[in-house]
Amino acid sequence: NNAYENLTQKSNLEEKDILNNPKASKYVYNLSDKELEERLKNARINNKKKENRERDILNISYKELQGSKILTISNFIASLSILFALLLLSDLHLIQPNTKVYIAQKIEKAPVGQKVHLESTLENETITVTTDIRDANFDVIRTKYIIEVFESKIFKQVYALRNFGHRKVPPMLNKSSFFSIFNLLFVLFLFPATNFIFRGPNTFYLIFVHLNIGFPIVGSLIILFFTL
Repeated sequence: NNAYENLTQKSNLEEKDILNNPKASKYVYNLSDKELEERLKNARINNKKKENRERDILNISYKELQGSKILTISNFIASLSILFALLLLSDLHLIQPNTKVYIAQKIEKAPVGQKVHLESTLENETITVTTDIRDANFDVIRTKYIIEVFESKIFKQVYALRNFGHRKVPPMLNKSSFFSIFNLLFVLFLFPATNFIFRGPNTFYLIFVHLNIGFPIVGSLIILFFTL
């Protein structure tokens, strides 16, 4: 960039700049218009050669990747990951959840809210959910209150709850469920779709074919953390 500026702006050099940098001024003013044009032409040719070399490298890397086990493994994992992302989406937003009624037996403090121990009114079953103090409906959950919970049908996650007597109030998220970070999980499991969307001799594809193996693994570890 500095060389290009020196070559193209010789008519705009001020006298003080010439005095401060006599070598540069001498170099610029010794070039004729023809020499300047020739040097710019050579610079464009060299830049074009560089672009062609980079494109050739990408094409070679892409061809080598096509026959590798890495691509086979990455595409297989990507296919499973996409399917899992769609299952998550369906389970939370498309399939009607199971609803159950519990009694709030015990409430404990949690880092960002409270843990609520629920006991089933119909079965000998107890579960624990976590509510967030920042939720607008935080105060409607108390001991001995009847609580309605929402359980997903595929993954059997109790992902929301509300006071049975406030059925017009939107349910609260259960922070103990991995559905509480659904957006993050959905992105992690859906991102490997780039294996098929951006397929070709480009830098993005060549890099993320390798990285996409790791995204579903990270998502799986997060789910495992919530379910333990």
